[in-house]
Amino acid sequence: MRLGVLAQFIKILRSYLTSRNFQVRVNHIISSPRPILSGCAQGSLISPTLFNIYVNDIPKANSCHLAIFADDTSILTQHVNPYATITQLQHYISKLQLWLVDWKIKVNPNKCACLLFTKKPLVPSLPNLQIFGQPVPRVYQYKYLGIILDPKLSFNKHISDALTKAKYTSQKLASLVARWSTLPIKHKLLLYKAIIRPAMMYGSQVWGATSTTNIRRLQVFQNKQLMHVVNAPW
Repeated sequence: MRLGVLAQFIKILRSYLTSRNFQVRVNHIISSPRPILSGCAQGSLISPTLFNIYVNDIPKANSCHLAIFADDTSILTQHVNPYATITQLQHYISKLQLWLVDWKIKVNPNKCACLLFTKKPLVPSLPNLQIFGQPVPRVYQYKYLGIILDPKLSFNKHISDALTKAKYTSQKLASLVARWSTLPIKHKLLLYKAIIRPAMMYGSQVWGATSTTNIRRLQVFQNKQLMHVVNAPW
């Protein structure tokens, strides 16, 4: 209503969101219907839009930047003094807690994490952030939206994991893309581009500035794959 949405449309949305039930099936046994007390219908086209409206008034702060993807939220801040970053983050979290209580959103502190990005070789022991009175664990690497972040943003761990995943995918398709496979080259290339390479290249827009050593590791893997695809000599 504060956004100026027409009352009739609000009534339609209310009808859409209420009086819904769910059932749970385990093997051939189905539970009795239970009411859905909150949330949007999963898989509905309008549900993401409704969620965006729901979090539209999340608190803003000049010292912090929010990066939101669905219900995954990162709070970013920067300062030359590491202690100042903790102070700025804690101040914002205090504001955020009031908003979370207002809109009845529960946060699991055990699923939260604090990661400090710095090129300094030594970082002093910093106080823990707290949310709802519980400490937020400090980590030295964190997987966010499928990309493993580390304090120096070297992406070494991410590249290693991506190569492992790509090699595993390649092994699963070995009978189709191997040298001795009779599959036409264009089909082998299609399998490589559609299945194997995406496992290796996911998130390259983020980690593309990694070290030359990491890029070379990826290039070596790709060279070997293409040699097999076209049955080229070593």
